[in-house]
Amino acid sequence: MAAPGWYPDAHNPRYVRWFDGFQWTQAVQPVGGLPPALAAGPSTTMHWIAPVGRSWQSVAAGYVGLVALLAWMFGWMGLGGALFGCAVGTGSVVLGVQAVRRATEGGHGRGRAGFAIGAGALCLVLTVSMALTSV
Repeated sequence: MAAPGWYPDAHNPRYVRWFDGFQWTQAVQPVGGLPPALAAGPSTTMHWIAPVGRSWQSVAAGYVGLVALLAWMFGWMGLGGALFGCAVGTGSVVLGVQAVRRATEGGHGRGRAGFAIGAGALCLVLTVSMALTSV
């Protein structure tokens, strides 16, 4: 058996895949993409704290999704607030969809992408309902 570590991915030569010592995991990252301190396996604390192995789309989608959780409240402030809420919600959904597409090529970020899509859709629905009730 091979030792745990990052090995060339059999499905995509641009990525390496984590072998946990027993089986291949879903964790992949670009070849040479991370400094050694961050290239530890997906079971490390650093994997959950830092955006290790995630695309910029999934990282951005996660943060825009967090903003979307509050942006819908601007809908009661009139047209400008409603436009802001809709822009943030739409941006969150678009980045989330892009992150899902990117994650299919390898890497992490599906969870952040799903969160962004859900938060963005909720933001859009709540912004529109808030704007309509304040008219």
